[in-house]
Amino acid sequence: MTALAGHRTAVRRAVRRAVRAGLGALLCAALAAGCGADGTTPRSASAPVTGTSRPVAEASPPPAVASTPSPGGLGPTDTGWLHLSLAMEEQSLALLELAPTHGADPALTTWAGDLAQGQRADLTTLRALLAAAGLDGENPHEGHDMPGMVNADERRALERARGTRFDELLRAALREHLAQTRTLATALRRTDGDARVHRLARRMGERAAKAEAGLTGA
Repeated sequence: MTALAGHRTAVRRAVRRAVRAGLGALLCAALAAGCGADGTTPRSASAPVTGTSRPVAEASPPPAVASTPSPGGLGPTDTGWLHLSLAMEEQSLALLELAPTHGADPALTTWAGDLAQGQRADLTTLRALLAAAGLDGENPHEGHDMPGMVNADERRALERARGTRFDELLRAALREHLAQTRTLATALRRTDGDARVHRLARRMGERAAKAEAGLTGA
C-alpha cells in the first residue's frame, strides 16, 4: 500500500468514527486532519497532486465549534456544514471548469459539465442560506487543506496539466471530493437542525452519489 493510500484509509476510518459520533465531531476530525489550531493550513499538508504520497500533517487541536446560534438562528452544526461545503464546492467547481480546455476524454468533459451545473446551483443556495443567517462574510475554511478539498499546489498542477494527465488528476481530486461531500451530508442529516439546510444536504449528497457512479464510467 502506498503512503497516499494508507493516509486516505486512515482518514476514511477517522471519518467513519466521527460520523457515528455526530457532525460536530466529524467537522472537528476534518479540521484536525488539515488545519492547525489557529485555522491555518500546515505546510506539510500542501503537496501537489503528482500521483505520489501526500505527507500527513501532524494533527493539531481543532478549532472550537461555537455553541451559540448564528444571528439568523442557525445552530453551530448547520453553520459549520454550510461553511465547509461552500469552500469544498468553490474549489471543486474551479477544477470542473478546466475540463473543456484541459482534458482529453470527451465523456469526462461531459460528466464535469453536468456536475458543474449542479454545483453552481448548490453554491447559490449555500450563499443564500449563509446570507440569511448573517454569515455571508469571509469563509473560515478558505485556503484550507482538508479531506475533500483541493489545495493551491494541487490546483496549479491541474491548471498546468493537459490531456490524459489532466483527466487522471481530475478524477483523483473529484473522487475524494465527492466521497467527502456525501459523508458530510449524511452526517448532517443525522442531527437536528434547520430544515432548509438539511434539504440542501440531501440534494448535495444525492448529487455526489450520482456523480461518483458516473465517474466510474467517465
